[in-house]
Amino acid sequence: MAYEWCRELVIEFNQNLTQKDFIFKKEWFSSNRLGKRRVLSKDKTKEFIVRIYGLWERKVAIPRIRHGKKQTVETLINEEVLLIAKYLRNEKQTWSPNTFSLYSFSM
Repeated sequence: MAYEWCRELVIEFNQNLTQKDFIFKKEWFSSNRLGKRRVLSKDKTKEFIVRIYGLWERKVAIPRIRHGKKQTVETLINEEVLLIAKYLRNEKQTWSPNTFSLYSFSM
């Protein structure tokens, strides 16, 4: 589900990185030891964050609790948490998780 999307996105993103996409950042490792760490550049970091955020904004064809025929992945996760909490508090007799196919989403 969402884990597979994230994994695919990370793999795809990393395959397109080059040496120029990284910078060295100076950082104190201890009170008397300064070291360098290699991190993504600001532009690539921003691009990666935008793409990750886009995953949570995708629509899935699972009806919302109150209204609508589709919802975002983020809303689906929040509603699942609500439903399992109701089950754990014995407000509902059963709980079955909503699952969706990797290909049942739209942008």
